[in-house]
Amino acid sequence: MPRKRDTKRRLLDAAAVDLVNFDASEGGGVTEWRRAAALCAAAGVDMAHHEESQIARHLLAGVRHGTYVECFADPARDPVWQTMWANRPTPRDGWFDAGSEAGFGILLDEGMLERYRVG
Repeated sequence: MPRKRDTKRRLLDAAAVDLVNFDASEGGGVTEWRRAAALCAAAGVDMAHHEESQIARHLLAGVRHGTYVECFADPARDPVWQTMWANRPTPRDGWFDAGSEAGFGILLDEGMLERYRVG
């Protein structure tokens, strides 16, 4: 049976997209995001990341064709951005640094973790 091509490849092959907004947490993790980014690079298509700015900032900084980091100012819309991430960078003029910490450099807010701890 022939293997089915994934949606990203079909869209790229059809020249149907100018930008791919792929979510590592929904689409198979960092490795799968990097695979999508490689396909996009070969096709000359810009790469983005859907939400999860604490991860996206590193992924997008790591590829030449990376674009914007998406985050939301409304805590009800994105509680992770607002409350879980204790060392969240401060945006300046619409930009923030990728950071130099090991891994993704995320420091979790211990107080928030305690409030929602089960057991």
